[in-house]
Amino acid sequence: MLYTVPMKIPDYIKGHIENLHEICFISESLLGIATNIEKSKKLFKEGCKPLIMISGLSGSGKDTVMDLMIARDAKFKRVQTCTTRALREGENGLDDPHIRLTESEYLERLASGDVLEHAKYAGHYYCTSRSITRAAIEANTTPILRVDPVGAKNILNLWESGDAMFADVSIYYFFIIPDDFEVLRRRLLDRGSDEKTIADRMKQSSEDLKNIDKSQYIAINREGQAEKLVDEILWVVRNW
Repeated sequence: MLYTVPMKIPDYIKGHIENLHEICFISESLLGIATNIEKSKKLFKEGCKPLIMISGLSGSGKDTVMDLMIARDAKFKRVQTCTTRALREGENGLDDPHIRLTESEYLERLASGDVLEHAKYAGHYYCTSRSITRAAIEANTTPILRVDPVGAKNILNLWESGDAMFADVSIYYFFIIPDDFEVLRRRLLDRGSDEKTIADRMKQSSEDLKNIDKSQYIAINREGQAEKLVDEILWVVRNW
């Protein structure tokens, strides 16, 4: 599916990629970072189990992309992450993407070494569990891990450094972005977010961009073209 006609690299990401000549055009909506892809392919072994990491900018459509992948193929399963944030009003806990922990339960997991990566947002802890992720890898599924860019970078570093947990794993890392940075603001407005929330999310997105060059694939989620983007992501996972 290599796309032979060069597409436009979104201007707002150029300052966050050290060597633009490393960018390769995979398809109409997928850019690749050549060195990262080649490094990853060297770690792929026959019989390895795939793990897909979805990260990117707030409001870029990460959950939409992931949900479409799962709807397309029953083998794709979301890996539950953990949080100390209680359910909000209106959240019923059905199909919860998180396992809800008390702060003491979270600290116990952290002390035991069960935490792959963690972060604190708005006074709540979020983390990815080794045991939960490993169970998903060993099941007869293709797990999808939805994680923030710093967490994705940390997990990728563990994989590349030879952490035993990932000895039989092939990681595919897609960083989701819109084709224009201001699209994020509009999507947040459409969600009914207040100005402070929008300002905080836009600031966080600017910080998250600093980790875009750690990904293997940059997935441009254009308005109304999420289904097409999923087609291209699935082609990469099934053929590369």
